[in-house]
Amino acid sequence: MKKNQEQGKTINLKIIAVILSILLWFYVSVQGQLTAQNALEIHLNYYNLAENLTVSGPDTVTVRLWGTLSETDRVEAFIDLNGLGPGSYDLPVTLKQSNRALFSSVEPNRVEIVIREIKENSFSIEARNTAVLPAGFELTDIFVVPERCSVQGNQTDVSKVAAVIAPINLASSPEIQSATVTLQALDQDGKVVEGVRTVPEKAVVYGVVSQLIVSKKAVIKPVFKDNLPEGYERGQVVLEPQEALVIGTPAAGEAIIEITTEEIDLGDKTAPFNIEAKLVLPEGVKVYPEQVSVYTEIKSINSEETESIED
Repeated sequence: MKKNQEQGKTINLKIIAVILSILLWFYVSVQGQLTAQNALEIHLNYYNLAENLTVSGPDTVTVRLWGTLSETDRVEAFIDLNGLGPGSYDLPVTLKQSNRALFSSVEPNRVEIVIREIKENSFSIEARNTAVLPAGFELTDIFVVPERCSVQGNQTDVSKVAAVIAPINLASSPEIQSATVTLQALDQDGKVVEGVRTVPEKAVVYGVVSQLIVSKKAVIKPVFKDNLPEGYERGQVVLEPQEALVIGTPAAGEAIIEITTEEIDLGDKTAPFNIEAKLVLPEGVKVYPEQVSVYTEIKSINSEETESIED
């Protein structure tokens, strides 16, 4: 009986030891978590700014957190501008966190800000192609919707704006191209002016790129197959018209000096004849007209010799 009592006490002591070990582990874990520090740089928000006012101040603050962060924990830093008008202020930074068990601090805990009245100017929007078109292409038309916008900001920044552009990258496509783009306010040196905003922020740009076309006149040259019957020769040749209009790209047009006809067969010709000969079209161009009237005189060599003897 006594032996059973001693065994029972031993089992109870073991259970108590296990429980104390678990509690000790939990205590040490919690203490370690509380000493863990997380430093985060987060965006500083400005709330309740009155209409027609703009605020300038720090964009970010550093938040230090003690504890374990989960994926669902959120921390927000903000300044309440409710009821404030134009002027300079030294205001506290407020932290809002989803996990109240975390210990936190913010640096700096106060910031200096400046509130100014919004200055607004109206500008026409310039649609601008930022791409370099390939050789042989040109921008034939470009326009933007809407045509005007307002630029808002503090007076110093708005006064720097010299132009508002809608940049678009147009490819060498013959179709009408369009894109919704963000407007840019530029100073007189073409640099983006910071601290201002455009209303609206975006615009739709339409552009048309077409292939550059040139035209020129070129002399028409008849081409004959050298197969006249024996005893005959070719005499005078008359073309109607004598020139053709060549239309094409600058590179193709500049390379053309003359336009030739398709080869004219003389194999069965023993007398003068007239024929409509097609013109050979060089690659990359169009030619008008596409064919030409060719009058060719065919003479007998024997008849010429007889005439010379009689003379």
